[in-house]
Amino acid sequence: MGGGQHVCAELFPTSLRATGFGLCVAIGRLPSIAGPVLTGVLIGSAGLAPVAKWFAAVWILYVIGFLLGPETRGRTLAELDAIGGAR
Repeated sequence: MGGGQHVCAELFPTSLRATGFGLCVAIGRLPSIAGPVLTGVLIGSAGLAPVAKWFAAVWILYVIGFLLGPETRGRTLAELDAIGGAR
């Protein structure tokens, strides 16, 4: 689910941008490592159809979260820093 990585870097203040982006990408790799093993175990115990429905639900939640995120188009880095500093 790398679709949001181009937006992720803009969510951090300039001084922390590289570190924040790197942490997000690194933490995101943990599910990709465990995913194939977990998928096999889930399919073996619950069957293919329920697992496919669970994955579809997770994908829908991802899209909703992405759509609810802040819009950064047309904003300067200074404006984005002000938003990040308010958190």
